[in-house]
Amino acid sequence: MFRKDFIPELDGLRGIAVLMVLWVHLPMDSLGETIEGLRQAVVPGGVGVDLFFVLSGFLITRILLVDREQGRSLRNFLIRRFLRIFPIYYLLLAILAAWMSWEEIVACATYTSNYLFLFKSRTSLLEHTWSLAVEEHFYLLWPPVVVFLRPLVSRRVLLLGVLPLSALTCLAALQFGDWGQDGQVLRQFLGRGSTSRFGSLGLGALLAYHEGFRARRCSWSKHSV
Repeated sequence: MFRKDFIPELDGLRGIAVLMVLWVHLPMDSLGETIEGLRQAVVPGGVGVDLFFVLSGFLITRILLVDREQGRSLRNFLIRRFLRIFPIYYLLLAILAAWMSWEEIVACATYTSNYLFLFKSRTSLLEHTWSLAVEEHFYLLWPPVVVFLRPLVSRRVLLLGVLPLSALTCLAALQFGDWGQDGQVLRQFLGRGSTSRFGSLGLGALLAYHEGFRARRCSWSKHSV
């Protein structure tokens, strides 16, 4: 039996992840050399994003597994996802279109901004949308696997497909050596490329399966007593 109940502890993990990311993006130059030195020594922003991805993979997979068990359609899940994110996101893009370049607006609207910003030297107000692009790529491919395959089979897809793909992407990228100035493009690709980040999302999804299978074993144990 897979679960869909609220887990309050996850809000605490989200809060920690937010603080990690904010720590990296705060204007530390105005806070003195001591704070700036501390930030250079402790840079947890990447860990914070990874934590977000793990939580996202866990929660979405949990919902999909319960929907499958209860006979809900994939369309139902996609409609809920659309109503939660897309209206406010595209409203923001429509407002910013007056100031931003069309190249950036189109990339964000088509969820390809994580690759566009790999090769841009200047910063952008929309640069942070790379993480949303990664999530949308994962959720374009992953929900049908969960809904249409048995849980044991879809978990094998994770173990034998998604997680190895992420590891192989990172290894293959590293084989090309430094990309761009001082390897900056390579680091950006490993940090923002969809397939390289699928590892974190896949890990969260794997935890959702583990929770469900563990609950089943406990249920079986109770019935056998």
